Amino acid sequence: MEQELKREQYHKSYSVKAMIIFSLLCIAGMLFMFCWTPQREFTDGSRTLTLKEECNKEFVTLKDGEWMVRETDERVAKGSTWKAIAEIDKWTWAVEDEAGNRFGVTKPCVEESGDELKRLNPNFRYVFHGKTLDGHSLQSIMKKAGDYLLADKKNRTYYFPQIVLAEGSKRCKEVLLTVDEAGIVTHTTILRKEKSNLYTHLPFFSHIASWNLLTNFQGFTIDANSEPIVHDESVGEAIGGWFSDMFAAIGVFIFKMFLSFVLMIALPFVAYCALLPLLYLMARSKGVSNLVINVTGWVWAGIWAYIFLLSLLYLYNSLWILVAFLAIGALLGAGILIHTYAITGYRCAECRQMGTKDVVETTVLCGVDVEADSTPGRLHVVKESTRGRIVKHRENRTDSVCSICRHEEHSKEKEEEPQEWQPLSEIACPSCGSKELEGTSELVEDTVKTTGYTTHKRGKIKDKGYSFTELRTKYESEDTTTHYSATSGYMTYVTVTKCPKCGYIHESRLKKDMSTGYTKDYQTKETVQWRRVD
Repeated sequence: MEQELKREQYHKSYSVKAMIIFSLLCIAGMLFMFCWTPQREFTDGSRTLTLKEECNKEFVTLKDGEWMVRETDERVAKGSTWKAIAEIDKWTWAVEDEAGNRFGVTKPCVEESGDELKRLNPNFRYVFHGKTLDGHSLQSIMKKAGDYLLADKKNRTYYFPQIVLAEGSKRCKEVLLTVDEAGIVTHTTILRKEKSNLYTHLPFFSHIASWNLLTNFQGFTIDANSEPIVHDESVGEAIGGWFSDMFAAIGVFIFKMFLSFVLMIALPFVAYCALLPLLYLMARSKGVSNLVINVTGWVWAGIWAYIFLLSLLYLYNSLWILVAFLAIGALLGAGILIHTYAITGYRCAECRQMGTKDVVETTVLCGVDVEADSTPGRLHVVKESTRGRIVKHRENRTDSVCSICRHEEHSKEKEEEPQEWQPLSEIACPSCGSKELEGTSELVEDTVKTTGYTTHKRGKIKDKGYSFTELRTKYESEDTTTHYSATSGYMTYVTVTKCPKCGYIHESRLKKDMSTGYTKDYQTKETVQWRRVD
């Protein structure tokens, strides 16, 4: 049998300088994730809002056992001017007076719409571990979690809708903090009930969530979601804008999911690379086995994969099940990447020296067969095949030898390379070269099922005129019935290729998926008579 050989010889070794530089970059990237904190403020304080009519202040109050930003009994006078802070909701602005108090005012009572103001990103959350923030300083909380939305300087209370307190599997969002004269929190009021999900019961969830690994990549504020109170936008423009916003949001979501998927693959690998200097030192020591080195690298990468997975699940909390399935695929990809570039692959298993393995990769063509095509038919009925294809059998071999101790390692991997289908009469026999090959196929398994449904559409009722025989006006409609069908299942064939000249024979088993989506088969029209009933 003729062989096709492809030989490539190379010397695998680590460049120590390049490895150290890349590891330092990975470590710097991981430190950046932990240490960098962007500015989180609502406004630069350059805009003001003026009240055109008297209204009530809005603040966080407790009513019927529920905490909410709502109107208080305190009134503010017409003509008052304050610093603009942010949008609270569709009808409320947050403002700040000269004393530093922050409260809400109703938008229709303000002279200008103020639509340039920002609002808190509803997806932004900053997690603290524990059930209280007592003992923390207000300044340190603001530096981490961002600006407070509302404040009552007299009672020294501050409202943070973005703060989440987590302990164990439970977490709760939105807090009202009371501080003393030194700015230290003395009382924490939780405004929302505790929540939990199935994934939050995983070990160390609350601790990992409080690291806020992905918080820095979320915007603290977004553009205000309010619209002008009066506008002349047409219905068509409104509908078009709604669809445009919807598709834009879907596109952004898909991009974020794709980016998260890539990061889920990259982060464990980056963590592994950050540990390379230590793994390299271990590999240089003859007393350390490959197993110990591999376990150390895999455990380290696995810890970071787990940390990032929980952070990602919390980021997409409402879609955590979908993210979990995507993450499993991403982690498999990360595992393949780490296995491919594992440092022990460059180390001799016998003398444990680095960069001494000379590797030769060989691709050998170890056989050629002709495979007959399957022919549709009844079960266990042998039919003649008119088409076939050449199938090349290849074996990829990897052979390595240590340049010091001459330790050898070998591995093999087989694969098939099918060619295009062509008439069987034009294919030469792999054994004798004659073009007299004969092929047969036999259907040995049939699981195909057909399902269908119909739809009925009533036609327009038409006046066909007065019938003197029936003494009434006739009405007719032409109704349409459409029939749809789909198939599911597969057919399994046993095909045999023979050469009558030299006795060559090749048998194969082909499994064809016959599943299809629903397609329109045909339509029928029916004329239906109608009678007017007054």
